[in-house]
Amino acid sequence: DRENYFMTEKKLWTTLIAMAGNSYIISTYGNIYTMLENFRASIFKLTPDSYLFNLRERTVIIDALLEGNIDEACRLTKLHIQHAAQIIREAMEQKQKAK
Repeated sequence: DRENYFMTEKKLWTTLIAMAGNSYIISTYGNIYTMLENFRASIFKLTPDSYLFNLRERTVIIDALLEGNIDEACRLTKLHIQHAAQIIREAMEQKQKAK
């Protein structure tokens, strides 16, 4: 359920960011997240199943965090960001071709 996924994701990352206890990071994340929500809505219209891929990647990251394996969580997060960037590039190319 994509809608439930997005709500849960927002709660998860908001909680993790809040745990940092840094008001600047919390505020910055809030601003960025708002921009990303709008952008992500467009991306998922073009690639509707990409959220399932994100879910699998994020689950592995969370598992590493829960195991206390910070280095692995960082490595997996870097890969996740790279994959997300690739999905964004592909979606933007699809959008350009559709014009």
